[in-house]
Amino acid sequence: MLTRIIKDKDGRDIIEETIINADGTTTTVRKKVYRDKDGNEIIEEEITDANGNKIVKKTKKGKNGEETVEETRIGADGKPVKIIRHTKLDKNGNPITEETTIGADGKVTTK
Repeated sequence: MLTRIIKDKDGRDIIEETIINADGTTTTVRKKVYRDKDGNEIIEEEITDANGNKIVKKTKKGKNGEETVEETRIGADGKPVKIIRHTKLDKNGNPITEETTIGADGKVTTK
């Protein structure tokens, strides 16, 4: 595994890891952690494999226990699928998760 730290245009650290899999192919993972203007923690991950598949995952953790995960999967053919998971706490403190999937054809599915 090869790890290096680079800076983005805003001066935040990006941790880039190149992982060599058992079959000799490589996977690149880029991770950036920062806070937005409201104080929410944001984690951005970009995973690219040797076949050209790409997963971009953005996790936003709110101060009141809410968490939103936006995951975009782009296949080697260039067709994206976006999955949005929104988790919030009910009045008893139990997590409630809502998942929305937007396919490459524009079809929206909510669970």
